[in-house]
Amino acid sequence: MDYQAGDASFHVATDADPSETVIAGFSQFGLAGLTAADYLVDHLELERTGHIRADGVPTITPFEHGRPRYPTRLFSRPDLDVTVLVGELFVPGTLAEPFSKAVLGWTESAGVEEVAVLSGVPFAHGPEEHRAFFVASDDYRARHFPEVPTEPPEASPPTGSRPTRRPRPRTTGRSPRWRTASSTGRTRR
Repeated sequence: MDYQAGDASFHVATDADPSETVIAGFSQFGLAGLTAADYLVDHLELERTGHIRADGVPTITPFEHGRPRYPTRLFSRPDLDVTVLVGELFVPGTLAEPFSKAVLGWTESAGVEEVAVLSGVPFAHGPEEHRAFFVASDDYRARHFPEVPTEPPEASPPTGSRPTRRPRPRTTGRSPRWRTASSTGRTRR
């Protein structure tokens, strides 16, 4: 599946269809979402099932054990209904829309029901004031966090969050529900 925008293009390649739920973590805000997604991959012992290739975009070449790997990878396993997208490549705001279209096109064509985006939010705080939180609609909170002891934040920071770096829902057709989340994976709309 290819998506072109000017000189940049994005290609999603997978060995298997994604699960009904996709959890994504990207390189932004102190790497909180990326760290949380990587944690899920390690602790759930997920296997690489695909990648997103970015052409015409300033890129990086991450490596492991001396071997290069794609900076945006997909992970899952057959007995678990979740696919994790690990995005180590920083996607500039000007390319967020074609990148989002590539991810949305892939999830829609594969029948994904829900996508959660793990993210950090830049709150002013001291070194002892780190905390996990979530922001979610009432129906999503009731379904996924009925007994979570963590309280949601009172309000967003004055600068808000950076929606240009995460996929936006489409307004027509069948599309998965998008959510964003704090560094611990607590989901928000």
